[in-house]
Amino acid sequence: RGVMLADGKARFSIKGQPIYHFVGTSIFSEYTVVHVGCLAKVNPEAPPDKICVVSCGIST
Repeated sequence: RGVMLADGKARFSIKGQPIYHFVGTSIFSEYTVVHVGCLAKVNPEAPPDKICVVSCGIST
């Protein structure tokens, strides 16, 4: 449905109209809202090119 499961609402809007999620993620968004249960702390010294591959592979 393009909304957050917790409350059934969209988190972003433009000109008063909701922007919906696709497959439960905001994959083309500059910002996103993520449930705390879906977060993972990443070592700030980890190489970004490796972390991006891991995050994409896990979420898809």
